[in-house]
Amino acid sequence: MKTKLLLLLILISASGFSQVIYSDEFDQGINNLNGNNRLTTSIENNNLKIVGNGTSGQWENIRYAFHNNGTNMSIDASSSPKIFIKVKAENSPTIRVDFVDVNGYSTSQHGLSMQPGSDFQIFELNYTNKLIDGGYGGPCSSGPCDLDGTQLEYLAFYFNPGTGGYSGTVEIEWISIGESLEVEPPLHLKNAKVVGYLPDYRFAVSNQIDYTKLTHLMLCFANPDSSGNLIMADISQVVSDAKAQNPNIVIMISLAGGLNHGSATANYWSNLIDNAANRPAFIAKIVDYVLQNNLDGVDVDLEFDLVTSGYSPFVIELDAALDAHNKLITAALPRVYYNNLTQTALEKFDFINLMAYDATGFWGSVGQHSSYEFAEENINFWKTTGQLSGDKLVLGVPFYGHNFDTQQFVTYGEMVQNNSSNADVDQVGNTYYNGRPTIEKKVQLAYDKVGGIMIWELAQDSFTEYSLLSTIHEKYTALDVTTTGLGTNASTLSLDEETISNTDVVAYPNPVKDYLNIIPKNLSIDRIEVYDLLGKRMASISKPNGVIPFTEYSPGIYLVKINTPKGRIVKRILKK
Repeated sequence: MKTKLLLLLILISASGFSQVIYSDEFDQGINNLNGNNRLTTSIENNNLKIVGNGTSGQWENIRYAFHNNGTNMSIDASSSPKIFIKVKAENSPTIRVDFVDVNGYSTSQHGLSMQPGSDFQIFELNYTNKLIDGGYGGPCSSGPCDLDGTQLEYLAFYFNPGTGGYSGTVEIEWISIGESLEVEPPLHLKNAKVVGYLPDYRFAVSNQIDYTKLTHLMLCFANPDSSGNLIMADISQVVSDAKAQNPNIVIMISLAGGLNHGSATANYWSNLIDNAANRPAFIAKIVDYVLQNNLDGVDVDLEFDLVTSGYSPFVIELDAALDAHNKLITAALPRVYYNNLTQTALEKFDFINLMAYDATGFWGSVGQHSSYEFAEENINFWKTTGQLSGDKLVLGVPFYGHNFDTQQFVTYGEMVQNNSSNADVDQVGNTYYNGRPTIEKKVQLAYDKVGGIMIWELAQDSFTEYSLLSTIHEKYTALDVTTTGLGTNASTLSLDEETISNTDVVAYPNPVKDYLNIIPKNLSIDRIEVYDLLGKRMASISKPNGVIPFTEYSPGIYLVKINTPKGRIVKRILKK
């Protein structure tokens, strides 16, 4: 039975014990929002509906009051100030949701937003260490002011904050505080990616890197000259080092990086991708570079101001050109949904590396720049706002830290060199980084939620028994997850037929020698994709006829992803 009472339920989630502090499922018809004639509210079919008529002000908000069967109350969410909302909306509005306490202080300094689409999604807005009023008006006139997390009274909803004028219907199925009412089952893939970036100024230490612990190597960064020719240091020795240790490693060229807006190179990028007439020749040069160097694909790392108007068309056209050669396309993205990134372009990437670091820095507040909570926020953001499945995401971890005393970056290797005990902590004085225990926790999080771990960057590791790359490798091996299948990880290889058991589709024979037959039961198949264990896409077939050729593939294990209107089914196939 549903209830509107303050909930003191203890739920067992994938990460352990967590508490639902408060929930409202709107099944008793109680509408506790202060609507108006521009944003009207109602309860229909046990859901809360908010309808905007297009005339609301840019910072106009409506407030949802916490209540016990309709009687207003305050809640204590100090231990877990997380808002969970299951919601859908017309016209994809940006909806900011703030806590408001008994003093009238709101979480305006770190206001968090969601962008629901036409299907119900669960959003998490995590205000841990963010219960701060910025002092932009109201009771907190000279902020910042700390909210009283033990006495929170309202949620303030802003629709398209800063612009207003929302027109459409928002439908909320439930709201909870502290923990979600619907806990996502753990992903627990049997294969995981371990992706490492190596910048050209670190190529000299390539001979110290253990490539047997990497599935993917990103060589960075290549950038164009004014004519679109890629400028990159010689990669041949690094490629040779990596292939000698790990013949199956996937090696890609990474483009752009954190360039300064307004620099000559940034302007070259804008001219080459924003001008549609320039894109074909530029893309041809990128593909030629990949083919000439026998690489496996391209990683797009255009960031912030460099995500210009031509970004999405560039990604879509580059993907088509790479597809013709069965090459991968990936991206590195922060916790930002760029205005110039379309959903169509986003879905072209074979996987996305989440840059879950630099939450703090010399430009702002002192503190941990890559916390476990920030990793969770990045994953939840791209699953909800990006509408991406977990297997398409790779969680980024830093092999570096911030020294706020010297205003300098410091490598994990330097921290361990100073004192080996630094390997197992995340903070030394005013220097913040990730030690081995936190990296282990993040591998567990990746196992539960996404498709792997990404590293920025490999040369910052300690090439000793305290290595973070070894920590990642050993944790995955302990979880019985296959990464490279080399060294100690070889024992995790399995010949299970399916990663996700589903009888709606039959695939035979398995093992296969020449041709794999795909037989659906009472459903259609939109697309079939074949990947090797390192995540390299071998084939992508639209509207397949049910017979998939395996004649050209080397013996080994392959993942066959079958996309249907009901969802995705993954078959694990052994090629003889």
